[in-house]
Parts: sequence; C-alpha cells; structure tokens
Amino acid sequence: MQKLGFIFAAIVLSLVLSGCSEQKSVDKPPVNEPGPVTAAEAKLVEAGNDFTWNLLREVVALETPNPNKNVFISPLSASIALGMTYNGARGETQTAIQGTLGFAELTSQQINESYRGLIDRFSGLDSNVKFQIANSIWHANWFQVEPQFLDVNRTYFDAVVSALDFKSPQAVVTINDWVKDKTNGKIEKIVDAIPDDAVMYLINALYFKGSWTYQFDPSKTKPMNFNCADGTTHSCNFMYTNTDSLRFMMKNGVLGVELPYGNGDYRLLAAIPADPQTSIDEVIDGLDQAKWSDWLSALVQQNEELWLPKFKFAYDTKLNVPLTTLGMGVAFTDFADFRGINREGNLAISEVIQKTFVQLDEVGTEAAAVTSVGIRTTSIGPSYAFNRPFLIVIYDHSSSAVLFAGKIVKPEFN
Repeated sequence: MQKLGFIFAAIVLSLVLSGCSEQKSVDKPPVNEPGPVTAAEAKLVEAGNDFTWNLLREVVALETPNPNKNVFISPLSASIALGMTYNGARGETQTAIQGTLGFAELTSQQINESYRGLIDRFSGLDSNVKFQIANSIWHANWFQVEPQFLDVNRTYFDAVVSALDFKSPQAVVTINDWVKDKTNGKIEKIVDAIPDDAVMYLINALYFKGSWTYQFDPSKTKPMNFNCADGTTHSCNFMYTNTDSLRFMMKNGVLGVELPYGNGDYRLLAAIPADPQTSIDEVIDGLDQAKWSDWLSALVQQNEELWLPKFKFAYDTKLNVPLTTLGMGVAFTDFADFRGINREGNLAISEVIQKTFVQLDEVGTEAAAVTSVGIRTTSIGPSYAFNRPFLIVIYDHSSSAVLFAGKIVKPEFN
C-alpha cells in the first residue's frame, strides 16, 4: 500500500465520510497572533517548503529498496545547519548551496536576517508547545577559523562555538553530550568517531513536544491491521475520535486531516491517497509548494470519524546523495570553496548526517532532529594552486584573439 514519509506522510489515517454516531462539539482553539512575517522571511519560508518537498522526495527515493521502512526527516534542521555552512562558502560552492536551499533571490544579509527572525518566531510562538532550536560549531583546536564566519553564525544562529582536541576521544563525548541535552535525550549521538581529516562540525538540534488541542480518548484505542507497502498486514494500535472540531480536506485524490497542538499555532497534517491503489510515494513525487498551498486551502471544519495509528521510531540518513542530486554536489568535492571558514580554502563537506525521533500517541507528539555538517580538509591545496596539468592561453584583450595556447603537464625551467 503505502510507505510512510515525513511528518504528514508518516501518519496513516482512515476517514469514514458518512454520518457519525458520536458527535462532540468543541470550540476552535485560540490562535496567537505573532508579528507579521517580513517579505524576506516569507521568501525563506517558501524556499524552505520547496526544499522540504525536494529533499523528502530524494530521501524517499533512497529507501526504495526498503518499502516498509518508515521515513522521518527535518528539512528545517538540515536547512539551518546548511545555512550556517553557507556563510563560509564562496563562489560556485556558495551559489550551489544557495540554489539548493532555494535562496537564489535573497542576498546573504537577507538570508541571515530571515533565519534570525524565524528562529526567534518559532522559539516563542506557542507557550503550550515546547519547541527548541540549538546550533553549535565545533572545530579542531589547531584549526584557524575566520572570525567573521564565527561572528555571523553567533549573531544570526545563536551558535555556540567550541574548540576541541579532535584527537582526543573526549571530543566525541562532548559533542554527543550536547546533542543529547538539546534533544531531551531522544537522540544520544551524532558523531561516532572523528576522522583524521575532519576540522569542523556544524550542528543543528531541534526538539518539539506538543499536546493535541483535542486529545484522543485512550479507552477507544484498539488494535487494527495496517496494510504495508509490500502487501503484508501489520497489527498496531489505532487511536479513534469522532469530532466536528478538526479540519479535513479532500483535494486532487488526497484525503487529509489537520490536528492542532496547544493554542493552535503548531499543527500536524496527515495525508493519504484516496485510492488505495495509489502509493504515498506517488503523492510525494508530485508534491510542491503549489499543491501544499492547495491542501491547506482545502481544509474545512467538519464532522468525521478518524482512526490514526500510534507509533514511535528513530530514523537516520546520510544526505550527501540527495543534496548532490538537488544541486550542491560541488560542496562535497575537492573543488569546494569554503574560504569564508578558512582563507586557505582547502575544505569540503565530508558528510551531512541527520538523525530523527518521533512519537505520536493519544496525548500528542514528541519529535527531535539533529543535522551535522562535517567539514574536512581536501588534498588539492589552495583553490588557485596550479599543481596539476593546466592550460595557458595568450590572447589580445581588445579583440579576444588567441595568440598562443598550450597545455602544461611537466613544468621545466632550463
């Protein structure tokens, strides 16, 4: 049937679009009115959503050989970690990261200011929901980091900066203790060992815990069969509610329900193909910002029966391949340009690792994510070191006429 993916696609529901025997009317939750979103923040959100669907699609594709494997990612965590990394990139590498994250229309200043605004906004949005964002930069104690790079990330991302002895086993413990603390113990480690060529880790941690505005009655939870993607069935506990307080939608062959947390500022959308013969992968493959907006516009408050399975699992993935597919492959190569981190410039991203946790039950949802961007030294030396075969061209500047051209493969000066 379907493979689970991301927060709305990780949840499978069954809607009965007929009369209901047990009706309960509850007032709609009050919604806080935070300050207006700036134009730059709005662009960042739109770009972030596009990045969400693109990244989700690529991660789901990675799991094609595992049709029954749950997928749960945090594009926001990845975006923030890469946003910090972006501040150290230059030239083609910076352009590639900017394009992958969808920020082509924003200046570096606008990008940083928008992250700053959104981090502040998320952190204080709903007093009844706990949502924490934490950022850190860990670098080898011998590695010289450009002060401006650190200052920008301290200012706009609240990044904690620490120099560690990467040769000591204690460095791994220190980094992982920070991760464990910032995710309330849900993710215990992000680094197993520090490679010899590693010089820096840029890490984002998110922690979310919200209670449903309309909680499920545990006495109505019962075991039911779930139809897996490979045709098998799996017994799990389904929560049940029958209320006219939730908003539902049916749009372009997709059924959905929106469940608010706390005061209603944070909400969860669960979506499933109306046709059992359509896979959730097909829905994800066609999802973009326009369809997402259509889904939200189609939500209507009405009385429906809802069955939603309880679940709890951890997930981890390496994002190198998805990010390369999305356009920032140069950042992983020896030709990457991170002179904003260190002016020597012989740096590249070694790996982008993300680990997540999610638990959904009658009370609400608890979720955590950590994204680590590892920075390594490269073997090519400075960006403009002509220490490999190269081309020379002598030409007339005014006409661009070439006078001489040659390939230098073994420089000699006799």
